[in-house]
Amino acid sequence: MISIYVENEVADKVKINSQILKKLSSLVFASESFNSGMVTYIFTDDNSLSSLKKRFLGLDVFTDVMAFNLEDESNELEGEVYISFDRVKDNAKTFNVDLEQEFKRVIIHGTLHLVGYNDKSSKEKNVMTKLENKYINQVPERLIKVWN
Repeated sequence: MISIYVENEVADKVKINSQILKKLSSLVFASESFNSGMVTYIFTDDNSLSSLKKRFLGLDVFTDVMAFNLEDESNELEGEVYISFDRVKDNAKTFNVDLEQEFKRVIIHGTLHLVGYNDKSSKEKNVMTKLENKYINQVPERLIKVWN
């Protein structure tokens, strides 16, 4: 079993339903044949996530999600997925999609990165998008509540 933890640094903006997040990410892990390890999802803001991107990738840009695979030589998955609430909110507006759906898509996207998928080429992006579409509606329960 994969232990899943949630840290919400933007609790003043959004409430994350940890049980639904665990259900969604567990679905992806199980479907991709990962069944032991530990993953933490950290919800943060643009400034925090862009600082991580600059520090670890040398890129000074905003991003919606970053995944860090921290496993050593063991067979267990260990990682962290950082998600910018600001970016996800802007993405939902830009792509004219429901904020709930965009949150789920970004969580799935980060989870897929953890289990080894990449999106550097258009072929890889297409594979990830198909997988996101496959998983996104399998957990219909509400994941978030946004404070106005």
